[in-house]
Amino acid sequence: MRVPALGAHEVRLVRACSRTVTEECESAMDRVAGEQGAPVYMTWDWLKSWWEFYGGNREFALVLVGDRDQVVGFVPWYIDSVGLLGLRRRVARIVGANVPPKTFDPPIGGCSGDAVESMVRALFEQSRCDLVCLGPVSASWRGKKVWQRAIERLSASGYRWQYRRLDVRTIFLLPATFEEFVAKLSSGERKGRLKRLRQLSRSCHLVADVVSDADRVEAAFEEFVELHQRQWRSAGRRGHFGAWPKAVPFNRQLVTRQAEHGRVRFYRLVGDGQLLASRYTYLFGRTLYSELPARATGGDWDRRGVGICSMLKFVEQAIGEGISCIDSGIGHYEHKENLGGTEEEVGTWYIWKSGVVQGLLTRLSLMASRYAIDMYRKLWYRRIHRHLPREWQRPQSEAWLRYDF
Repeated sequence: MRVPALGAHEVRLVRACSRTVTEECESAMDRVAGEQGAPVYMTWDWLKSWWEFYGGNREFALVLVGDRDQVVGFVPWYIDSVGLLGLRRRVARIVGANVPPKTFDPPIGGCSGDAVESMVRALFEQSRCDLVCLGPVSASWRGKKVWQRAIERLSASGYRWQYRRLDVRTIFLLPATFEEFVAKLSSGERKGRLKRLRQLSRSCHLVADVVSDADRVEAAFEEFVELHQRQWRSAGRRGHFGAWPKAVPFNRQLVTRQAEHGRVRFYRLVGDGQLLASRYTYLFGRTLYSELPARATGGDWDRRGVGICSMLKFVEQAIGEGISCIDSGIGHYEHKENLGGTEEEVGTWYIWKSGVVQGLLTRLSLMASRYAIDMYRKLWYRRIHRHLPREWQRPQSEAWLRYDF
């Protein structure tokens, strides 16, 4: 597939396998994502990796918005048939949206409302979708106003929509110096964290480093996975790599591909030659996306507050690199708030065609899907599955995760 010649804010829905997208189109998408402050999850290598592991028999539908010969916005969709019998619906979702949960802010801030409206209509009229789900997206998404203008126009012409709050994400807006960051903490938080850091520094030769060279990050990833899994096994849990399907090979491929662009960072804390903590991250623009932490456990390490110290050193290193923002991911965590993180809402927009029968079926399908995924996670996975013998435990089922929209 080549970048098509596009008119002024013309919309083009490209039906293509992800493997057929050319380097020209890849670079155009990465450029637009960077210019509009989209997350690293909108870079082509991330989308391509996700599709290769989780796309399965779904349909890939890339929507480009262009101005003459330049791409000015895009949304990578996939279309899936979800549900049983009469409640089976064709659902359009953002590539990557449900495994695992991230904040996907697609780069459409430079598009017109008419173009975004045409994008949604194309999904219903050309791809025969019954439901379009855009999200999760953040409250600070740059394309939010354009999107809202588009759905207001759609609602006046036979479409219905709903916004659903899903969770929160935590971001850290970093000052110019680490001293400024520490000064903004509460007195108790500041004294406690700095005291723990001094105590740890006195107990061992402490070194904080960053692994970012392309020829070292793959080894650093394997080292991280082992540390992460040891930490969670010690707590009797499976951790991220045991909870999500194909998590290790998927992230391994992400590291390999994103390293070619210099985006991978492992922030490590080493004491007396032993890896005490590591943080798996991606840098895109001036935002650092913190994927997962890992730390040593047991013995003196728990008492010495390795986790607390590693988080403080991580922020110090990020500020030293000139990073202005850390996206710490979805979910409420008190320790992040105590460290100065700011929570913002994350949610999903749903659009469907009005009509007595089709509208009712779509709303029932939404309700049934939410009920099914809630029952699966709350009853089976969190209450029953975790108590099974370790050899019987498995990652979350991809078949069930299809209902998480």
